[in-house]
Amino acid sequence: MREPYQRKKRGQRRLIIGLGLFALFALVAFVFWPQPKAGAVSPERLADDPSLGPASAPATIIEYGDFGCPSCRVWHKAGNLEQIRAQYGDQVRFVWRDFPVITPESPKAAEAAQCAYDQGKFWEYHDLLFARAPALNVADLKACAVELGL
Repeated sequence: MREPYQRKKRGQRRLIIGLGLFALFALVAFVFWPQPKAGAVSPERLADDPSLGPASAPATIIEYGDFGCPSCRVWHKAGNLEQIRAQYGDQVRFVWRDFPVITPESPKAAEAAQCAYDQGKFWEYHDLLFARAPALNVADLKACAVELGL
């Protein structure tokens, strides 16, 4: 009777040791596996926000916007920015800062818009995203970029 019991215990011990070794191997692989590194971004670029109007303008309006935000979309489609710029011209500087918190797609939309900014087409991309909203999935973002030649 003792022999089958001891054989079962040895099997269980081997299973536990095997699982422990597997877990240890997985942990070591996870820790030491090479991780992709994002390219360094200069502090100047991080501090540089998309803007319209001269930096020397006496008034600055800063919009903390989200391409997935219905209120931001309504504000944009109402033409408020164009009205302000038409009325005050170079007396006003308008600055866009990303605040991507409304939808799950918002962070990717903000990232894509910053890529458009790096290519000199932020405002065109900004306007196109608001025109196509709420279509902000990755395929939509890429389609907008292709449309603008990015």
